[in-house]
Amino acid sequence: STAPSGLTCVAPRLSSRDSTLFCGGYFANVGGQLRRYLAAVDVKSGTLRSWNANVTRTPEFIYDGGPHVMALLVQDSLLYVAGTFKTIGGQYREGLAAVSTSTAQATSWDPRAYSANVTGAYFQALAISGDTLFVAGLAGSLGGVAGSYLAGLSTSTAARLDWDPRPNGPVYSLVPLGGLLYAGGIFNSMSDWVARHNLAAIDATTGALTAWAPEPDDYVEAILIRGNTVYVGGVFSAVGGQPRANVAAVDAATGLATPWNPASNGAVYALAPWGSTILVGGWFSSIGGETRSGLAAIDTASALATSWDPDADDIVYCIVPADSVIYAGGSFAHIGGLPHPTLVALDPETGRPTSWAPTTDGWVNAIAVLDGAVYAGGVFNSVSGTVRENLAAINRDGEATSWVSCQAPSSRAA
Repeated sequence: STAPSGLTCVAPRLSSRDSTLFCGGYFANVGGQLRRYLAAVDVKSGTLRSWNANVTRTPEFIYDGGPHVMALLVQDSLLYVAGTFKTIGGQYREGLAAVSTSTAQATSWDPRAYSANVTGAYFQALAISGDTLFVAGLAGSLGGVAGSYLAGLSTSTAARLDWDPRPNGPVYSLVPLGGLLYAGGIFNSMSDWVARHNLAAIDATTGALTAWAPEPDDYVEAILIRGNTVYVGGVFSAVGGQPRANVAAVDAATGLATPWNPASNGAVYALAPWGSTILVGGWFSSIGGETRSGLAAIDTASALATSWDPDADDIVYCIVPADSVIYAGGSFAHIGGLPHPTLVALDPETGRPTSWAPTTDGWVNAIAVLDGAVYAGGVFNSVSGTVRENLAAINRDGEATSWVSCQAPSSRAA
């Protein structure tokens, strides 16, 4: 199965004048105050800002997880918000909106997303290139045009562009680069029923499907591009015309698999660059020709696992190299045989955990490192013994700061 949905955060401006972290997810309260599904927090002090977009959906219909925010993207003074909701910032918007980063009011930007389903339109990924906002989700119509799983919208007018690659299934990952948009998910065709399985490259200007066709035989969860190579992770057994188990490198020009073949024996959820290696996180016990549990560093030349071996005892959902260490989050309890529940900082040379040792009682699937503090999001009730629900700021001593936390609605378990 795919990684669990969790909290999403974005930090648009980190300066002495304005240091705001916008957070979205499934929560209803932040720091004891009502903030449904979207909030703004001062990065330095942890103070909840008065900024409140008042995200709602009627009916709540909790069987799909209820209203929530799945993706955020900041562009200048706007915060683009994607998820499942019907009102935000004082306006009716189904699943997709632009709100002011200063007032929290919805702008006149209205993509007119609509679904006859009781829960309304739903969006789960955003990317921007030039004046185009790319959105992935599901709507009966968008901008007055019959909906699809992937669309392009004008950032100025919200008009739906002719850009229309028409995947026939959900898109999970969007990466714009070099005039192209790379899309990964669960689909088997694009455009006029042209075969494209789970991974495609689309002209970011015209929406034309390129000839690039790696054709992984199952879904793609993570995309990382370095130079002329597209690294992909997920759950698949073949890609680019070659057997490739769950992680692969594909030539950005030809779509063919390169000789690089670490062959993970389980799902890959996270990819991150580190020097001459690719850091890989997921749910596996062997990769790169070695026994590696949940985490590995794979040499970009040989595809062999390096000696770096943190040895997580369960799933790794996110990897963030920062501050000369490598942070990882997941549902693991131990790293290298030592207790490090769900969150760890690793020495980039040895793979051993550093002395930084916070713990949570759930799982972590989002990490941001800002101004020396680590912000962790996921599903948990405490950090290092201090009550913190689903979102926490952790200092250099591994302790939760006075920063606020996000509490799930009482109708759903945290």
